[in-house]
Amino acid sequence: MPVKIEKDNSITISGFEGIGQSVLSDFSDMMGINNDIKGVASSNYSFNIARQEQASTTVTFNATTSVITMATGIPSYRGIAAGRAVKFSTDGSLPIGLTAGTIYYISVIDQGLQTFKVYDTLKGALEGTAFTALGGTGSGTHTMEFVEPSAIKYWTKNNTGKYYALDDNGRLWFCGASGGAIDSPYLIAGNTTSQPNGLVYYKGYILVFSASRIDALKDISSATTTLEWEPNFQTVTMSTGQNANVFLSVSDDAVYFYNGSVGGSYHRIGLLEEKALQTFDPGNTATFSMVADVTTIPFDSYNDVSAINEINQNLLIASNSGKIYFWDKKSPSFTSHIELPEKSIDTVSVSNNFAYVFAGNIGSIYIVSTSASDIFYKIPTHLTKDSYQDGVDNVVIHYSAIVGNKLLFSASIITSTPYPNSTVNSFIGSLDLKTKNFTKFGVSSFGQLLDRNGGVLSKINSILPVGGNLIISSSIYDIETDTTAHYLESNLVKYSYYSGKTFYAYHGDYTPYIITGLITYGDVYNKKTIKTLSVSFLRELTTGQGVKVYYRRNDNSAWTLLKTVDFTTYGTIKDIKVESPLTDIIDLQIKIELSGYKLITGTTSATSTTPYLKSIRLIP
Repeated sequence: MPVKIEKDNSITISGFEGIGQSVLSDFSDMMGINNDIKGVASSNYSFNIARQEQASTTVTFNATTSVITMATGIPSYRGIAAGRAVKFSTDGSLPIGLTAGTIYYISVIDQGLQTFKVYDTLKGALEGTAFTALGGTGSGTHTMEFVEPSAIKYWTKNNTGKYYALDDNGRLWFCGASGGAIDSPYLIAGNTTSQPNGLVYYKGYILVFSASRIDALKDISSATTTLEWEPNFQTVTMSTGQNANVFLSVSDDAVYFYNGSVGGSYHRIGLLEEKALQTFDPGNTATFSMVADVTTIPFDSYNDVSAINEINQNLLIASNSGKIYFWDKKSPSFTSHIELPEKSIDTVSVSNNFAYVFAGNIGSIYIVSTSASDIFYKIPTHLTKDSYQDGVDNVVIHYSAIVGNKLLFSASIITSTPYPNSTVNSFIGSLDLKTKNFTKFGVSSFGQLLDRNGGVLSKINSILPVGGNLIISSSIYDIETDTTAHYLESNLVKYSYYSGKTFYAYHGDYTPYIITGLITYGDVYNKKTIKTLSVSFLRELTTGQGVKVYYRRNDNSAWTLLKTVDFTTYGTIKDIKVESPLTDIIDLQIKIELSGYKLITGTTSATSTTPYLKSIRLIP
């Protein structure tokens, strides 16, 4: 057992394999802990803010050379890297050649002097050709704003490993130009979609879906490739606000999408596919078929399609009514359906011919086949308790993906006080599909005040597994000002986007933690005493590593530090016993915090480290 009272009345804490369903047993919470090594806990990679949007700076213009100089410091994480999109504004008049609010691209003249020129196109900025000539210096104070992605809603990958992202402003971004999805994203001009509903790579084109149209961009090999758009090559009637409206079928190589409802009678699933013996070209209708209602599902007022997937070559269509429809792709309409006990299906992931479906608002995960369903897992209530009203949990799952045996998902939990003064906390969950061990990974500090009359609503919009890496797109929406502050995060980031140095960052500030359940150790007539703390690691501690052990006597009071065991104090220890007296114990709950070595300014060859905790023993 993870928590065990031994025959000598010592308490052993080991087997760090996941969060228990009950706050009173085993482990009630874990955050930022890697438990891939069976029974051993280590610091997981920390998630790092890679960039923020809407950073701005004042600038001055040189009318002779058309060089622009930042008058204030570089306000953005990415500096003034070539190819960044910018906009200008002023309280006077801009120089001739610039239009307020128009998007331009920059190339760097001198990084240290913070000077650059602007170009009308991304290609021009990256190649340094045909810069925008400026006439005069204008008047007043001039401001340059860096155009960054707002909340990223959709991702797709082409067949050469490059990634595209579509944000909730309908802007398309080209990512991974230097080999990774988190490399500096370039804004792709020419897309006019304002209501983004889906993104998919299909037959050499990036298809951008909106509420009323499909635009197509011919795939580009690099950010300097000339852009070829085929705008509005097909019309659609998609609904907005759903998690997944577009799905690329592997079995029949076709694109399926939710195509809206008809007269309150039924919902339509559309189909786009390449014709036999043809090469898909969105500008040539002879090369593809577009069917507005290849299949339908019944209409009801709570029945918008919320997810599309595929299982056993059957198209899976999930709805907010809690119903899941299956279509064999041959019959005129769906061929079977099941109904879950809960409504509000958020997202669906499929593995080994089983679908894992997130439904309801209390963290339920169902396992579904074409003929049956059953509850698979419930996110522990003690992680999702407290609600915006009436004591009902409110758990919103935004996105899910399966990587190996792990089901990853992004969750927002509305907690604490009744609405409208609730807080919204977001995290990434990881559920092992074999063992059902559950682990939380913290994502910066996105829990924020939610207020009906002003404030912010925090959530994670999407997650993207890229090899062993995990990219997170989060947003904070300010209700009062109607603005979105966006963070694109990863557990592997570039430290400097213009120096090219990278680093792996483990938590270095004791943020990953493990909390046990409440341990019944003594009673009012036989209170217990602990004298010694024993800590055992898989390997010796090194620089920056350590463990902190806290305790409390019930499950809701403040934590008290019992002992810190770290490299600074004890050196390269592997096993150690230290005096840690604690008296008059009836009930006890233990919190363990880990710290690895967080490399701040490393190089591509540097390696970060983490302690590997085997066990902690409290000895009377």
